[in-house]
Amino acid sequence: MRDLKFRAWNKENKKMYIPECIVDGKAGEVIYGEIISISSEDTVMQYTGLKDMNGVGVFQGDILNLYNVFKTPMRMGVVKYDIARASNVIYYKESNCGFDINAFEHIEVVGNIFENPDMMNEAHTN
Repeated sequence: MRDLKFRAWNKENKKMYIPECIVDGKAGEVIYGEIISISSEDTVMQYTGLKDMNGVGVFQGDILNLYNVFKTPMRMGVVKYDIARASNVIYYKESNCGFDINAFEHIEVVGNIFENPDMMNEAHTN
């Protein structure tokens, strides 16, 4: 069984938090040692259970470099939960379909869509 870990992007103060626990309450509160209320516009992301080639945990919303078997960078993608597949998938900017995250042997977390929103755009303009 994989670890259940979460993180949350607080839109109001533009900060990523790693909560000690998440309370499923009417107000949608997340506890981080202090109580911070999050709105429906804020985002809670779950750990995928995978680690990248550097040992960094992969969460939904992460931007990944995808490498071939020779560990040469191929492209970039974003981790999203696909409800139809009931699994985490990687979406490329130029594609509307997701690819199974487990299909990639070598991945590297290089940012996330909240703290690095322009990273995916920059990757496709070079």
